[in-house]
Amino acid sequence: MLLELRLENFRSFRDAVVLSMIADAGREHKATHVIEGPENLRVLRTVLLYGANASGKSNVLVGFDVLLKMVTESSTSDQAASAADPFRLEAASRAAPVRLGVTFMAGGVRHDYDVAVVQGEIHEERLVHYPEQREALLFERLGQRVKWGSAIKGKTRLNLIADLLKPRTRTLLLSLLGQFEVEFFEPVTHWFEEQVQCVFGRLNNSFTKRLLQENKKGRRFVLRALRSADVGISNVALERHAQEVPAPIRSFLEAAGQTAPEEIERIEARFAHGPADPEALMSEGDESAGTLALFAVAGPLFDVLENGLVLALDELGRELHPDLVRKLVELFNSPEMNPKGAQLIAATHELRLLDPEFVRRDNIWFAEKSRDGASTIYPLTDFRPRKDDPFGRQYLHGRFGALPALPTFAFSSPEPLDEAPADA
Repeated sequence: MLLELRLENFRSFRDAVVLSMIADAGREHKATHVIEGPENLRVLRTVLLYGANASGKSNVLVGFDVLLKMVTESSTSDQAASAADPFRLEAASRAAPVRLGVTFMAGGVRHDYDVAVVQGEIHEERLVHYPEQREALLFERLGQRVKWGSAIKGKTRLNLIADLLKPRTRTLLLSLLGQFEVEFFEPVTHWFEEQVQCVFGRLNNSFTKRLLQENKKGRRFVLRALRSADVGISNVALERHAQEVPAPIRSFLEAAGQTAPEEIERIEARFAHGPADPEALMSEGDESAGTLALFAVAGPLFDVLENGLVLALDELGRELHPDLVRKLVELFNSPEMNPKGAQLIAATHELRLLDPEFVRRDNIWFAEKSRDGASTIYPLTDFRPRKDDPFGRQYLHGRFGALPALPTFAFSSPEPLDEAPADA
């Protein structure tokens, strides 16, 4: 369960920002939109992030993804931390630490985890938890020096693991603890490895295809999603084809000392429409972009709801009808369809979701970029709207900001545009 996401000096975010999943005192949609969590916490199932193009809303999700990959991959790859890019429009920021952090529930206990990265190297790392709601340090790292919390046992082995950091300035200690499967930290490392999915751009449908093959319950979910979406599909068949591996790829693999297969298996989905001849199956190329987008998202959606995961989704609504987008969000806000408390954080432009009959006021956040190029985020609740206010219309009328500034002459002025200097 995610409680809070923190960013500072990351990409377009120069100053520190916090995205909170904690519900406020509002009582609207309490039974459906709020999870009654441990420690008397009331946690939101969904947060929707609005803003103009290039306002920074995607960078909120990218920051989350970068932190996840640093934890899961930096013990085996020097490249994971290099994705922690600072705010580049000021010299001071380019040299300052990138700070990323999360607050989450793991093993029924609240944890705070924060890292600071400078030019791809780890400068700070800190993990605390709150047993019995009291803060207790688990470890703190400054440079290559590690301090363990007083409750940590077996420090001889842990110090040996920490010693591995000395020549590995791009590796997180938490990533090493996961690699060596240190039992005490397994609830935390498991959360980063298994409890979050971040999705950007067009989804690959390979996960859904594998689900159709391997999981009967998942197959029923995907077929029910396609049938109820009114796209005319009644069934899906999978066809396997052997595909020759191109010679340049085989040569590359062999040069790297890897065994190069002659062929790989390619799985193609074939779609049956209505009560038609079962042999008259449509290929993926015959289907619309919206149908393929729905098919691709159905598999991961089942996985997230089935296992109570956190889904960070950029461009919610891409290629999907607005009514389908609304139904997708409804799944998360349904205790019946989402009994394990899966959460959705999504960047979107879909205005039909800005409806007080559909969302709580604290479900809505905005991203906005100032004239100096720095982004910020803020919740709708900062404006203290009434629970039945028409949020969508108020947003379009500019009450909450986070709209693109489009002068009337922007696309039609006869005056020549200033051009950037040509490359030397």
